[in-house]
Amino acid sequence: MAYVYFGSDPFSRAVLEGLAERVEPLAVVTQPDRPSGRKQKIQPGPLSSLAAQRGWDLIQPESLKVPEHQEQILGLGADLMIVVSFGQIIPRAFIDRAPDLINGHASLLPEYRGASPIQSVILDGKVETGMTIMRIVPALDAGPMIRSEEVKIGRMNHGELCQALIASAIRLLLPFAEGAKVPPGEEQDHEKSTHCGKLTKAQAELHPKAMSADEMDRIVRAFSPAPGAFLHLQTGKGPKRLKVLKAEPFEGSGGKGSLSKSDSSVILWGCDGNGLELHQVQFEGKGAMAVEAFLNGFQEELVLA
Repeated sequence: MAYVYFGSDPFSRAVLEGLAERVEPLAVVTQPDRPSGRKQKIQPGPLSSLAAQRGWDLIQPESLKVPEHQEQILGLGADLMIVVSFGQIIPRAFIDRAPDLINGHASLLPEYRGASPIQSVILDGKVETGMTIMRIVPALDAGPMIRSEEVKIGRMNHGELCQALIASAIRLLLPFAEGAKVPPGEEQDHEKSTHCGKLTKAQAELHPKAMSADEMDRIVRAFSPAPGAFLHLQTGKGPKRLKVLKAEPFEGSGGKGSLSKSDSSVILWGCDGNGLELHQVQFEGKGAMAVEAFLNGFQEELVLA
C-alpha cells in the first residue's frame, strides 16, 4: 500500500516509526520548520528530521488551503493518507479529492475531540481512554469511526500514557498501511461529543490551599514529564519555582494547604487535609532530582510562597 503520512509532533513521529518498520511511507507531510531556542534558529521538526534520516520525500506546506500544496500531495498517487497529530485543518477541497483519508486520534471518540485528549483524561480522573481510527471530515475529529482500542490509565503519567497509545495506534493503523480495505466506518453520536482545547502552563500550577490532594496528583501526572506541575517556595531570595515530577497520594492528615518534611520525604497537603508525597522534583535553576537530594541541598524552611 502506497501511503502518505501527515504528522508534526513526537507522538506522530513515534507512530510513523512503528508503521515504517513494516511499510515505509511514500512521502511525509509535516509543518514547516520553525525557529526555536534563545537564538531563534530554524530547527527541524520531529517528522522532518525523521524524513531526512530515512531519505523519504518531504512536503512542508504552510497551509493545506493553498491549491499548489494540495496538487503536490495529491499528485503523489497515494492509495491511502494517514493523519496523526498533524496540527493543521484539512480543507474540504482536499478531502473531497483525496484517496482514503484516515486519522488516528488519542481518545475514545466522540469524547475528547480536540488538541489535548491525553492530558485531559488524566486531569479529569478517567480510568480509561484509547485510540480511535476515523475517516476525516471537515468538522474537527467528527468523522465515521473505523476502529478503536481501549487503554487503561491506572496511575500512568502523560509520558507513559503516550507510549501506551502510540503502541495502540500502530496496531490499529498497520493493517491499512499494509493494504487492508478501509471500511466506511460508523457515524459518531455527536450529541455525546466533548471537546478539549490546548492546555496552558498556568494549568500546571498547584494550589494546595484550593485543591485536594487527588486533584494535585492528577495535575502532576498530566504534566509529567514536561512541562511539569509546579508550585512556589518562599526563599531568602524571594519565591522560587519547584516542579513536581513524580508523587504519590499519602494516607494521613496534616496542615491543609501546607508542606511538611522529614529527613527523606516531603508531603504536600491539599485543602481536604489529604497528602501528596513528593518523589521527584526540579528546583528552579537545577535539574530533576529525587526529593532526598533536594532536601540535602535546600537548607531553608519549606514554606509555600
